[in-house]
Amino acid sequence: KKSITTIGIVDNVFSGFSTPEELYTMATKRTVYSLEEIKSNFTTDSKLILFKYYKTLINPITYKKLVENKILKNIPMSLVKIDSSKIEKLVNC
Repeated sequence: KKSITTIGIVDNVFSGFSTPEELYTMATKRTVYSLEEIKSNFTTDSKLILFKYYKTLINPITYKKLVENKILKNIPMSLVKIDSSKIEKLVNC
């Protein structure tokens, strides 16, 4: 089922890595990926986005609700920034 179960807040964003080892060193305590997996997907355009856990939702928010409440217009294909005006609406969906 397409739904949001957990909300995180971007803590920091890093880019400009020269090597996959450099990226891995920055992410080591906050990633589920092995160095080998990072190496196989690494490009010099790679970004590291660190999130802080905010909340696990008791009732997951379905894609249908997100569209009905005008939080999303269509299925996200990557990370989605949600304006602050929609955050409260999202949490209270």
